Amino acid sequence: MMLVTTETISGMRITKTLGLVRGSSIRARHIGRDIMAGLRNIVGGEILEYAKLIGESREQAGDEFLFREIDQIRVKGKTRPERVYELMAIAAEADDDLKRLAEAYGKALMQYRSLEFEAAMKTLTFVVGGDGPSQWMLKQCAHFKSDPPDDDWTGITKMREK
Repeated sequence: MMLVTTETISGMRITKTLGLVRGSSIRARHIGRDIMAGLRNIVGGEILEYAKLIGESREQAGDEFLFREIDQIRVKGKTRPERVYELMAIAAEADDDLKRLAEAYGKALMQYRSLEFEAAMKTLTFVVGGDGPSQWMLKQCAHFKSDPPDDDWTGITKMREK
């Protein structure tokens, strides 16, 4: 299962939507930041104050749920990349195989971002079975192994479509 905030994911096919995933974490910023966020909402632009709150809420939920970061993407029309996470299980209910999968994918993602494509591929051979994100990462690593990225590559996936 993958938790995303978009209707599509480039390079992946959505086979089933289970519904809206929601959670609540009540947080507040001081009035000056709320006013700035309101102005950005009116005139346009990223509302950084609330993006930071969302990230903090994700961190808070991390103790109760098993997540794995799938990738960091920059969508068309945006300058700041966003991290995409998969909600894998309620932490207390996650079995050892699922925990190993999350750990191995996290290690492979770090290797991928460090341009260690061969090492990432080796790490992912453990988890490939039917795991879509791991298969996608293997394809990315194979592509960059045969056609290395530019020197200014940051490991961020650039989405060409919204």
